Amino acid sequence: MSRFSPPNPYVLAPMTTYSSQPDGVLSADEEPYLERRAKGGFGTVTTAACAVHPSGKAFIGQWASWSDEFIPSLRRAVEAIRRGNPDALAILQIHHGGRSCPQDLPEGGPIAPSAIPAERPGSSIPREMTAEEIVRSVDDYAQAARRGIEAGFDGVEIHGANTYL
Repeated sequence: MSRFSPPNPYVLAPMTTYSSQPDGVLSADEEPYLERRAKGGFGTVTTAACAVHPSGKAFIGQWASWSDEFIPSLRRAVEAIRRGNPDALAILQIHHGGRSCPQDLPEGGPIAPSAIPAERPGSSIPREMTAEEIVRSVDDYAQAARRGIEAGFDGVEIHGANTYL
């Protein structure tokens, strides 16, 4: 079995727990949650969506990966998964809420490549991103992936569904 072969076909889908610290650091409650999922038999454990930039924070209690300061927090998630099952694959889901961000969460309100609101009640019109912001967003994802791998994750999943950036 290679390092990237899960011990079984059971995959924990990423589930939002709304339980990280307000500053984006993994909370003490999340560690046993991840550990129990790995111990319970999942061969692959995928984390909840981890914001790649402060402007992409989509909900209260979302954890973060937008700077190297978050690597210890990311590493704690990997360690919790490994405590539960040393052979389980640890996958970091990275994400930017884009136009789905609530108006009051990200700095400056939601942003998107175009000023088209998400098709859901209460959605606001996002600010259209500049070309520079779009390029930066690509780099934000690349840097978040690098941080995840540096923290010990086996892989990264980009969450681009649900009108996310």
